[in-house]
Amino acid sequence: MAKRKRAARDSPKLGYGFNDVLKLTAATRSNLIHWTNIGIITPDLENTGGIGHPRRFSPQNLIEAEIGAALNAFRVPAETIRGGLNVFRLFHRDMLRFEGEMHESGGKVLTKSVAVFLRHKLGVSAPDDEVLQGAEYAKRLVYAWRRIRRGPLSRGEPDPMTGLQFLGLFVSGTYGDRDITFATVELDPPNLRSVIEGSAIVIDLANLVFRVGERFKRLGMAIGEW
Repeated sequence: MAKRKRAARDSPKLGYGFNDVLKLTAATRSNLIHWTNIGIITPDLENTGGIGHPRRFSPQNLIEAEIGAALNAFRVPAETIRGGLNVFRLFHRDMLRFEGEMHESGGKVLTKSVAVFLRHKLGVSAPDDEVLQGAEYAKRLVYAWRRIRRGPLSRGEPDPMTGLQFLGLFVSGTYGDRDITFATVELDPPNLRSVIEGSAIVIDLANLVFRVGERFKRLGMAIGEW
């Protein structure tokens, strides 16, 4: 029994500890403590906290912490960071679902999945013609996001292919005359005014993943699949 306990204690843990996140992202100690305490970032692998029970963060959590730090640099309220990260998580989840569907169907995405994706983006159900157009846009997003998170950028290496298009997280503290967070992820938006109202923070997701990948590379590490 003692041997089994010692082996479990000595076995390598999955994910990243609190100090790893500080080394691999631009988040500060106070940022990370505050964000985890109020649920802006929830450690995906272990979230017990306290002495002797360290939190364990996933690769996706690292990207979330980097996004949080990028938004925090603009001195926005914590709720604006929460809103931006919630939209990013929905986007990432939709892209993983589309990617799985495309793999199983030979390059197609299900209409009902596109309808859910557009409802996330628009806040309302989209008409049938927009769903059909959204399917092609969704596939373009899948290819762009997969290249960013699995290609050279995630290893801290330049990728000239990502310079051909722009995938951005757009975040604003106001929407129209309402003081709420509005955020969206868009690929090569033809008209920024139509994407977001008022002043906006724009996060270049390719550059953000590259910055995290560079830190991994300097430490002789590699980010896990996410």
